[in-house]
Amino acid sequence: MKCEEYKGKFDSIFQKIGTETASIWKGEKWSNYLDALNYVSFIRGQEVRVKLEFIRDRVKAAVYVGNYRLDYRNYFSKEISFGAFKSEAKIAQDLLNRLELNSLNEKVVNILEARKKSNENKENEKYRIELFKKFIPFKEGYNGKLYAKPKNDVSIEFEPHANILEIRGDTELLIAICANIKQLL
Repeated sequence: MKCEEYKGKFDSIFQKIGTETASIWKGEKWSNYLDALNYVSFIRGQEVRVKLEFIRDRVKAAVYVGNYRLDYRNYFSKEISFGAFKSEAKIAQDLLNRLELNSLNEKVVNILEARKKSNENKENEKYRIELFKKFIPFKEGYNGKLYAKPKNDVSIEFEPHANILEIRGDTELLIAICANIKQLL
């Protein structure tokens, strides 16, 4: 396999890249079935992977930052190819500039900020739901909606994602609710 033949060369290249990007890269064989190397580094606790696949005399390099399912909007991946016979300096420049390894820190910061914002939004929604449950004894449905049935002929449904409150009941109760709503508005 060519990956074993080029491992020393790419270890040296990733050592140079590590000094330029202030990161430590660990290389290993991808698998027994695929002629590829995998280099992994951690930037601010976030895993960054570079896969080098050897196809004849070409190398297909791909970088992956983030988790596709978790960070679908901020997930970063890019693919390039180059000749395996190039000098180490040219390959290092290709990886830094064309594969954008020199800007990985910015990509990781964007992912971490987006995750933080997403977690804050989830927490805020959780607190909102708890506040509604404090006033009316809602039960959570399988679809994320909240349901309550305080009396036999009254049902209340709240959808927290869309901010929709639906009340079904007899006419007198609905008129009283509308009167109270008018006072609030």
